[in-house]
Amino acid sequence: REFIEEGLIRAKAVKGTSRVRARTRQEQRRKGRQKGQGKRTGTANARNPRKNRWMRTIRSQRRALKDLRDNDEITSSQYRRYYLKAKGGSYRSIAHLRSQMTLEGIELKEGDN
Repeated sequence: REFIEEGLIRAKAVKGTSRVRARTRQEQRRKGRQKGQGKRTGTANARNPRKNRWMRTIRSQRRALKDLRDNDEITSSQYRRYYLKAKGGSYRSIAHLRSQMTLEGIELKEGDN
């Protein structure tokens, strides 16, 4: 105890793990490197699940449909029809949904959705 108080005995510094290599690898991955076939262990569905892809597309389409209905660009009956079609997987994207609407004679304002 005396030696500790006098500073003759000190606690040894804890050796940490360097993050340098991890950071450089992460930076490379941001550029799209190190993502080739040999680096992949999971299936395509494990890496980007079908369900997540579906949820992303259907949520954006439903959001777009709600915006169109709220801005009085489509009626509630049209909204219901397109909502059910979107649920059935008829549209690939919002752009596809809007193009189908214009083909069917619905005039849409040129907006960002």
